Amino acid sequence: MPRLVVRNLGFPGDTPGFRPRSGRHDQWAFPGADQFHPDLQTHYGIGHYESPDEWLNRLQPDKLLAFFGYNESFNGTAGLARFEAELDAFVQHTLTQSYNGRNPPRLYLVSPTAFEDLSADHDLPNGKTENENLALYTEAMRRVARLHEIGFVDMFSLSQKRYAEESEPQTINGFALTSDAYKWFGESLSHKVYATFGPKKEPLAEYDDIYDAVDDKNWFWRNDYAILNGVHVYGRRYKPFGNENYPEEIEKNRQMTQLRDAAIHRVAQGEIEDVKVDDSTTRSLTDVTTNFDRPIEFLAVEKALESFDLPKGYNIDLFASESEFPELRNPVQMSWDTKGRLWVAVIPSYPHYRPGDEKAQRQTAHF
Repeated sequence: MPRLVVRNLGFPGDTPGFRPRSGRHDQWAFPGADQFHPDLQTHYGIGHYESPDEWLNRLQPDKLLAFFGYNESFNGTAGLARFEAELDAFVQHTLTQSYNGRNPPRLYLVSPTAFEDLSADHDLPNGKTENENLALYTEAMRRVARLHEIGFVDMFSLSQKRYAEESEPQTINGFALTSDAYKWFGESLSHKVYATFGPKKEPLAEYDDIYDAVDDKNWFWRNDYAILNGVHVYGRRYKPFGNENYPEEIEKNRQMTQLRDAAIHRVAQGEIEDVKVDDSTTRSLTDVTTNFDRPIEFLAVEKALESFDLPKGYNIDLFASESEFPELRNPVQMSWDTKGRLWVAVIPSYPHYRPGDEKAQRQTAHF
């Protein structure tokens, strides 16, 4: 029986045809997409980050859910025709592809949710203008879906109904859904995309256990698809150092992601509760030697203080170091506040997570 595998390829600011990445030389999602954005022709990206089609050809999806329209709706009626034409071109291109190697994907266009009026309690718009535009863009998506006989999910109308029925806010700021509303969104979307669920059965696993398993998998997936420091991993800083270690790290990270896909299904079937994935089966990483060509001497505190050449009347002293505060390792920014406290931002995993290492945890400390 086939097992469901989900990958989120969404990225802030993406449109059907415009997908800029710092580590890619081409910002267009499909041939001809540039004609819809004459104002966005300049692109400084350089590198070999995969194109949208290259990602999809490797992932081999059977179904594609395309979430567009929210960002574009801020262009109002003036941008509606362009959005509809760009979306139509995206659909035409997608339906000519065979990402799974057998047939075109089953494509669904998913509309944005409505804007919720929270203006009585928050300094936010009442949503009237926003919803007028969102309704127009939702209908444009419906027209494109009908023209090409593909799936369409009207989350705009469904969310409006939800807002009217619920006494508690369903968004945190008018458009970003609350945790409970996201549960509703996921269930509603699933029933639209997978219409034949069969009789409802008691779940074999707790919701929170499945959520934790999916969240863990998503973390590793995003560490691949949206890896930090992409200019170094794929772009203009790739050589001479990025090509030394990143290919192996990416391969290992993808193996770790696949192991977590399997863990999700084990949790969902009630086989396990606490996800503890054994990553020892993934590939090892070659040690990367430093390119620094001379030894580094770390001076003891007293010796370091003696090495400063200070102006007359100045003194220097040490009040915090990694010896007393190990969490100060890898500082990247510091600032004094109005109470005389020094705040230090550190990134223990700088420049980003190395697959196989312990994941960095968020910590807060001040001095």
